Amino acid sequence: MSKLQKEAARPLGSDAVAPQLLTPKAAGARIGVSDDTIRRMVAAGELAGTDIGSPNYPRLRVSEIALAEYIASRTTTGETRSA
Repeated sequence: MSKLQKEAARPLGSDAVAPQLLTPKAAGARIGVSDDTIRRMVAAGELAGTDIGSPNYPRLRVSEIALAEYIASRTTTGETRSA
């Protein structure tokens, strides 16, 4: 379990703030991709998503924590490949 996941799983106290849930459009805007790309990433298991809707009306949301974890997993160290 990552540090961000542990933080998200911690019970909320009176001073704690729940992570914000973003629409696919807002999540995509944060990382420079379309909302369709966010939906594909969630469907492929690359990005964690939450369905806050009902079976007849699904509504996908992505937490700021999940988006931060995705970015962290894709971050490189800046090392170059040897030719």
